[in-house]
Amino acid sequence: MSALDRAWAGAEGPQAAELSIAASIAAAGAKVVTDETAAALASLLIDVSSGSGVSVSPALDRHWRNIKVISAHNPRLYKERVLGDHYLNGTAPHRRALPRTP
Repeated sequence: MSALDRAWAGAEGPQAAELSIAASIAAAGAKVVTDETAAALASLLIDVSSGSGVSVSPALDRHWRNIKVISAHNPRLYKERVLGDHYLNGTAPHRRALPRTP
């Protein structure tokens, strides 16, 4: 079961905040890895296809461009900061990511 699944399953329970923190940290880690990997793979795709990959018909450069736009929308730097602060200082992610407490 993933951290997100555990957070959803325990959303109303006594450990909701801890489960939410774990899910937020897991999502931040996935964002960092995915941004790096996707950009590298898209660049390799363009390299392997040489000039023909960016021509009108295959237009493989659109994948690289889309990845860059999506990753810029939610910058990896912020997620890296959240991860570093959590693992080095034990700081929880920003409060907006946690369930409301009565």
